[in-house]
Amino acid sequence: MVFTKRGRPPPSWHLLQEYKARIAQVVKDTPGVLPLRGRVELTLIFARGTPARAPKGAEKRLQWQQSHIIKRPDLTNYQKAAEDALTGLLYQDDSQVVMVHSGKRYTDEPEGYTHITVAEIEEDR
Repeated sequence: MVFTKRGRPPPSWHLLQEYKARIAQVVKDTPGVLPLRGRVELTLIFARGTPARAPKGAEKRLQWQQSHIIKRPDLTNYQKAAEDALTGLLYQDDSQVVMVHSGKRYTDEPEGYTHITVAEIEEDR
């Protein structure tokens, strides 16, 4: 038996939906992109903007970034959101993803960014 929470979704759910929609829109705006049909390898880099509350000095800022990046959100949550957003756009189904290389970090770019590389794996690999 599965129990689910009823009612309005939490604010984090809405943020996740917006994030997935932004990823999908970038792919849709890229000309000539067709879904791959074979096995897929993803490389994902999730760079979060460093908050204003972080130290300003370079050394202390780097230490802060390294100690805080191990906190939420989980890397796997980012991965799943990106995989879901790319379904039907870069591959037909996220079950085609057979290899993932990913990481998260902070960046000094205020909005942060997500860098995604997708490759179809050749049969002899």
